[in-house]
Amino acid sequence: MPLKISIIIPSFNQGKYIEDTILSVLNQNDPFYELIVIDGGSSDQSVEIIMKYAKYFAYWISEKDSGQSDAINKGFKQATGDIITWLGSDDLLREGSLARVRSEFETSPDKTGVIFGSSQIFKAGVDLHIDSGSRIQNVERRLAGMAFPQPSSFMKRKFVDVAGELNTDLHYGMDYDLFARLSMLCDFKRVDFCFSRYRIHDESKSGGDFENFNIEWIKIFNSVALGLNLDDALTKMKLLNLIMEPVPATLEYFKNYKSSIKLDEELLSFFFISNVFFHSYLTGRFSRARFLALYLNKHYSAKMKLLPDIALIYNRSLKIPPFVLSTARSIKSLFSTK
Repeated sequence: MPLKISIIIPSFNQGKYIEDTILSVLNQNDPFYELIVIDGGSSDQSVEIIMKYAKYFAYWISEKDSGQSDAINKGFKQATGDIITWLGSDDLLREGSLARVRSEFETSPDKTGVIFGSSQIFKAGVDLHIDSGSRIQNVERRLAGMAFPQPSSFMKRKFVDVAGELNTDLHYGMDYDLFARLSMLCDFKRVDFCFSRYRIHDESKSGGDFENFNIEWIKIFNSVALGLNLDDALTKMKLLNLIMEPVPATLEYFKNYKSSIKLDEELLSFFFISNVFFHSYLTGRFSRARFLALYLNKHYSAKMKLLPDIALIYNRSLKIPPFVLSTARSIKSLFSTK
């Protein structure tokens, strides 16, 4: 029997987009999947659209929840597939994705628990770029932050059951948190295939709310480092003022997990500091970006060749004063809104 794939669509007031999302799954014309829609009690046209396609769903509900993580967990509980994923109600699954995912899992070793590919980023119907994730894929990179686009990732259910559901206290970093846990349990496999289209719009979390991502990622990383007793990493985080209260459930998981994986703690710290640097720059926190760039330059200059994607902003942060970068961005923003 072919592997069954469960797709969960969490939604709240995404009536402008959810029909396209649903159709992107239904148009896969795949006989071995189930579609589960969890709506958070939308007040727009979402429920009307969901009901239009309800006969094609394995399950759907519309009721108040505590956010996207809670909605996805409700979907997990209803899912019966061997493979599981979630798709934002403003994103799209690309043609042939389910067939390719199934084929990859069926021809991979049993310990392969996550398969992922690239995602086409678009806004207002215009394709912007392809997000292929990090060029480097190892445990250290995945423990340091999201290493690939979540909408183009698919998980083997038996490993998710061990890793546990999404943390409902997290609203921006719940995918990083889950994949960090899965990294201790199974192998990940990159596939040269674009599985999804990821929509950027004014209401989307990824439209510009990078600082909230940063905060949750720092909390998660601190939880991982504390749980695994990574004292050197924690010392660096304290020095760089990147210490925050850990996420209790994540801390407990990594405390209790007896891993046979030998981590390169220096590489792990490098990847995480680089991630915080990158998102500090994106959010316009140029003073923090410069501080982190100087630290990276002093302690990890040889390793920076591993991350050519951030070379431009890394060099800018080293050479250009923060106030100049801030002024330049303000001017650019002023002209782009006219």
